[in-house]
Amino acid sequence: MKTTTMANLYPTDPHEPTAVESLYTPVTAPLDESLYRPDGVGERWSSIFYPPALPAPKSILDAVTWIQDGTTPLRFLDGLTIRQANFGLSDQFGVWGEDWCASPDDTKVKERPDAVFVDVAPLTVYAYDQNECGDLTADSRQEVRDRVAQIMAMTEGKAVETYVSLRILDDLPAPVTAASVTEAVSILETELAKAGVTGYLHASPKWAAYLNDSRLSLSGKSPMGHTWVFGGGYADTLGDTIVATTPLYGWRGPLTLRDAIKHELNQYVAVAERSLLIAYEAAIAAVTIEGV
Repeated sequence: MKTTTMANLYPTDPHEPTAVESLYTPVTAPLDESLYRPDGVGERWSSIFYPPALPAPKSILDAVTWIQDGTTPLRFLDGLTIRQANFGLSDQFGVWGEDWCASPDDTKVKERPDAVFVDVAPLTVYAYDQNECGDLTADSRQEVRDRVAQIMAMTEGKAVETYVSLRILDDLPAPVTAASVTEAVSILETELAKAGVTGYLHASPKWAAYLNDSRLSLSGKSPMGHTWVFGGGYADTLGDTIVATTPLYGWRGPLTLRDAIKHELNQYVAVAERSLLIAYEAAIAAVTIEGV
């Protein structure tokens, strides 16, 4: 009759050192060489981990008021026209200074100015990835799909910021200069007040700390309540310039993923893309800070 013992139920792992060995001799279990593969320089593990980094905490995409927010295909692939409704109003406004018993010739008639239209073009952003040649397993294909989605999450906001900031600069005359960030904000808030609008102040992230230190950005608002918009895409295009616009409105389609197998290469590829359109009624002013 066979006797059942703990040793029978839990056989010893051949790679596990005995009690005596572990006390007196350093024992290393042999490593399975199949876990390694050459890479031309050294060797790396066959299992690779992609850190799921989060996108930057602030982006133009967070500041936009979305009229169409990605649930249906973008309706304006050929562009959109904004009709200005809050500018050029001086010809339709007046202050009545006549006697209350005025003659019939004293009227409150004004001239309606010609309409001003602003054409806005859409933007399509995309990400591409491919797997190792010859690996068409389900896990490998899913890794490619996950990666293009992550690339979009990390880069879409910066691409939109670059695109919009270049358009803002093109819509404005040459920036005026200021000797400090405080003076720059003062100029921009004055121009927004003259326009009679609550607007957005777009700036490179380098100015966030300066603005906070000067108490010019409290809970994301300027002293007069305008919204600050920071983003990595502004770092190179705006640099030392801060610009003011009316609020941002947006239309965007869903994030779509298209994939295929390149049979001639035995390779799986994927493209994630989105079309979107960001509009503002008017660009108000730009100030370049010098000597900081």
